[in-house]
Amino acid sequence: MDPAQMQAIAERVGPDLAFLAEALKPDPAAPKARVSNTTVFSAISGCPGMSAIGKDVEAKTAEIEGALKRSGCLTDELDKLEGTPRRSALLIYWKLFQKHPSMLKELEAAPVTLEQKTDELISEVVQMGTKLLMQAQMLVPNFRWIEATLAVARSSALIANQLWSNEDAASVEEQRRILEDEQLRMPKLSLAVEIKPMDGTEILPGKKATVNVNVTREHTGNTGAAAGPQGIFEAYWLFLQSKKEQGQPDLLVGAQPVVVKDLEQKVMKLQVGFMAPPAGKWELTAHVISTSVAGVDYSMDAAFEVVEDDVPELK
Repeated sequence: MDPAQMQAIAERVGPDLAFLAEALKPDPAAPKARVSNTTVFSAISGCPGMSAIGKDVEAKTAEIEGALKRSGCLTDELDKLEGTPRRSALLIYWKLFQKHPSMLKELEAAPVTLEQKTDELISEVVQMGTKLLMQAQMLVPNFRWIEATLAVARSSALIANQLWSNEDAASVEEQRRILEDEQLRMPKLSLAVEIKPMDGTEILPGKKATVNVNVTREHTGNTGAAAGPQGIFEAYWLFLQSKKEQGQPDLLVGAQPVVVKDLEQKVMKLQVGFMAPPAGKWELTAHVISTSVAGVDYSMDAAFEVVEDDVPELK
């Protein structure tokens, strides 16, 4: 992204989101590379708004950093940060890894006591990080960067629950316990994907087609839980990934929010329209991810064929 583009984005959405856009854009050398949660947390830690928090607070992060390192919870990527971004990253990771098994063991052997001003700063940094990720959820899909979009969604679930991983069994089990405390079940989903023309029997170049995704809630059943704001029990995003040739970044071609307001609902029927690409064989991946529950991350591939329109032009 050149300086002029960065300036234009900054003027439209502000310096924080412009910084995030620059930090999360695809790497030309590895356009299909997965964007890690660490990359996302490094990015939000470096935002100008984050650096402005607690300028006059002399937070004692040495003990935090020591505990993170000894427990193996500080990644090499974060360890390379310096100055205020490093401080913000350390404070975020401190909250995310509090219940990590190796951190629990470390804190049992060497308890860490923080000053009140450091605790207050941690809360401010995590709140700012949560806010930035919510804004990034709306911004990043506009660039059609699928890997960055997925990473922002996954990271949002982690910071919302103060957990460290969407894949680690101990982290997912902790998420299950958090939900059980709210009388909710850990979501278990299955996907079915069908791609078909909007009209007719064949998908034609430049014509409208639809991706139909049926999401089955295998965990259905009323648990007596209280609904959240606007009567919502569960919330997901459906993201559609268009697969491109090697050397080209895959693209986000569709996004749709999904909510569950009835715990007895078994199937969510989703439909996203798109303009068909040129004639040929193509692949899409449908992703269903929760931005509020860690570990809810499902995907399914689907292939389709676009055929040449052989109807002669009228003269």
